[in-house]
Amino acid sequence: STQSTWADVEDAVEKALSLMKVRIEEAEQVAQGIIQPIFNQASKYLESLILKIYKEDYVNPDLNRTSSFVSDLENRLQFIKHKVLVVFDSGTAPYDTLCKNICSRLLTIFVRHASLVHPISTNGRMKLATEIAQVQFAVSTIYNVEKLGGPLRELKAFRTLLFMETSQIPYSLEVRNSIVHPLNTLHLLFSRSTSTHLPMPYIYLKKTAEEYAEQIELLSHVESPISPYDPFLDLWTTMMDIINKYSTDQPSDNDDSTIESIRNVGAMFWGNNEHIEAHE
Repeated sequence: STQSTWADVEDAVEKALSLMKVRIEEAEQVAQGIIQPIFNQASKYLESLILKIYKEDYVNPDLNRTSSFVSDLENRLQFIKHKVLVVFDSGTAPYDTLCKNICSRLLTIFVRHASLVHPISTNGRMKLATEIAQVQFAVSTIYNVEKLGGPLRELKAFRTLLFMETSQIPYSLEVRNSIVHPLNTLHLLFSRSTSTHLPMPYIYLKKTAEEYAEQIELLSHVESPISPYDPFLDLWTTMMDIINKYSTDQPSDNDDSTIESIRNVGAMFWGNNEHIEAHE
């Protein structure tokens, strides 16, 4: 009958579509297997470029010169766009996810290292603010940054904190709502100090900024049932040691605003000394 014949057609279509779906998924998996290592390698290389931030001058910067790490980042992202993504439909999975991951990671790593820049002057903060805008634009080469969510919000919020009065930072929405990671906020506050007796945490720990950032990276992968910030408690304890030593040894130094702001931010996420002792 006509009905049974048409049912056969429908059945054949269903089977064909099902088979095509399987084949397409298999093809996507093969493609992802090929492109994933490329993206992993590219991501590591791009992150290594950001480390050049420590070679820049943030005390007496040339505000008309583009930082070398920003130029390198722009060039490499252009390469990825024109040599890698052009081969694939970058708006479809898995390429869209790979691009999002690489860009999210770049912004997160950049803010982490930007917060560790020291010493930094008012002009240095202007230079860093320009670099924030440039990095955002560079990343937009391969992905719509407005779809990045948290990492983009942190980048923009960190730029706002750069020019905020030290005493206002702990009370800002950027900090209270954890838009900027509390460690990045604390590092920014330490970088505000003009006293050699209030060193950056990595200097106090006798590490380079790169080694210290690597320590943070390792801790960021530790899961805690208590709080996402709990793995960083030891680092906050170190910061408390620094400011307590400073307060005892240098009572005449006038850096009260920085000290108070550091204490306020730390207490917000890790509690005070009593909390730390109880935790241990």
